[in-house]
Amino acid sequence: TTVLYNTVMNAWVKGSTERCGGGRGNPSKNSAALKKVEALLDEMETPGDGRVSGRGHAVPDAVTYSIVMNAVVAGRRSDAADGVRAMIDRMDALYEATGNPDMRPTSKHYNILL
Repeated sequence: TTVLYNTVMNAWVKGSTERCGGGRGNPSKNSAALKKVEALLDEMETPGDGRVSGRGHAVPDAVTYSIVMNAVVAGRRSDAADGVRAMIDRMDALYEATGNPDMRPTSKHYNILL
């Protein structure tokens, strides 16, 4: 389900940004977590791929996109703002295409951009 995917993604992001001794996390762990999170998002956005059994396919929601945006920021890449902006644009496009309110960016998403 979406909640399970979000829980796993959030654990990867939080685990990669643990601060030991006041540090900012391990950059290689941050990068690895971002790749994992982006791969899961891609999987969630691909309907009917048969990877998720049960009631149906887990689809991303506003929480999913927040987690991915936080992973982009945690990666501390120089293009992090562009990555978050692209994610907001992606949400906007999905909202326009589907009318699904879970895809509509909120102030929380724009605050991550700032």
